[in-house]
Amino acid sequence: MSKMRFRMDKATTRLFIGIRPCCPSQVFFDELVRHCRTGIWHKQPDQTHWTSPRDRHLTLAFLGDTPDHVIPFIEEGLANIAQTVCSATGHLFSLGPFPAQNANALAVELIGDPNLQKLHERCRQLIIDLGMAPERRSYRPHITLARRKGGFRGLVPLHLDYSMLLDNITLYKSVPVPGCSHYHRLFETLLRGIPL
Repeated sequence: MSKMRFRMDKATTRLFIGIRPCCPSQVFFDELVRHCRTGIWHKQPDQTHWTSPRDRHLTLAFLGDTPDHVIPFIEEGLANIAQTVCSATGHLFSLGPFPAQNANALAVELIGDPNLQKLHERCRQLIIDLGMAPERRSYRPHITLARRKGGFRGLVPLHLDYSMLLDNITLYKSVPVPGCSHYHRLFETLLRGIPL
């Protein structure tokens, strides 16, 4: 795709590109949440906001406030990417505060195979081709399970050993609500690339 430039319209939507967890992984996350809620946080449940299953996701690239007329071009780009990148595997190795020990987020962190890194890079390039600026932070794949005011200080990270299938690419709309955000799927397609 050649690099494109778009005018900035008043109508924008807060967007990011991600992967929707598969059903077996959701069951695994449900068990993790049950483990946590009956652990050290059960005494102060009102302070922790648990991510609903429908809002769980693995972020690939963040777009931020995006002109609405650009959305069809993003969807077209994601459909093209899905035709050339095959499904990936993510190895979940840790549950703990993210991205640092004093962080307000509790997340599962994972190591992805080369296809996940390729998918991230292709999404980043799509953002550049559309004339937008991608995030500069290094990519650390994770899935947020909870947020808590004051953070999760004192929590010893929990070792995990679970592999999840990453077989889709999804465009999400982020809608802020009091205390958190909800994420709505605008576009989703399976990864259909041929493994090498």
